[in-house]
Amino acid sequence: IHMAWKLNAGMLGAADVEHAGTYLAFSLNPYYSRCLDAVNLEKRRAQGMKIIVVDPRVTPAVKRLADIHLQNLPGTDGAVALGMAHLLIRNGWIDRDYIQNYVYGFEAFSRYVEQFDPDTVERISGVKRGELCRAVELLAANMPVAVHESVSPIVHHRNGMQNYRAMTALSAITGCYDRVGGTRPRVNTFSHQTAG
Repeated sequence: IHMAWKLNAGMLGAADVEHAGTYLAFSLNPYYSRCLDAVNLEKRRAQGMKIIVVDPRVTPAVKRLADIHLQNLPGTDGAVALGMAHLLIRNGWIDRDYIQNYVYGFEAFSRYVEQFDPDTVERISGVKRGELCRAVELLAANMPVAVHESVSPIVHHRNGMQNYRAMTALSAITGCYDRVGGTRPRVNTFSHQTAG
């Protein structure tokens, strides 16, 4: 995770849940770990924040929080994220000003994600074409998006770093990195995590 964030943004990021319109979570399960996050997510959902969970498992978070559950095959989180990027770019649901000022390599990335159309993503990940499209529409209609990537299950695959890079790219193309309600840079210390 640290290497992927360092490559993409220079430092780790953290989801700004308090101001997000959509919370896009890869492998989220705060009911078993980080229980204080669950309380805050429930509160924000009641206030209207949308939650999309990408997870092979049907967890308590999926049952209690998800507006949409994209149930992917293990290790295919990156393909799902690249498919989301494909749809965001194709539909013009990106922040061109932000990209022009702050994103390096967008044209190459845009060409790369052309191959991740919804049918291809369904073949790779098992996520149904219609569900992927519905999730991206929900995300685009409820900006800004705060992206959460779980540390453990995603990196348990040999393509883990690339999965993370694909996920963090969503913050960049939507103009939600280092923005209120998006993914904010954070500097960690050994005492940064709340007990619970």
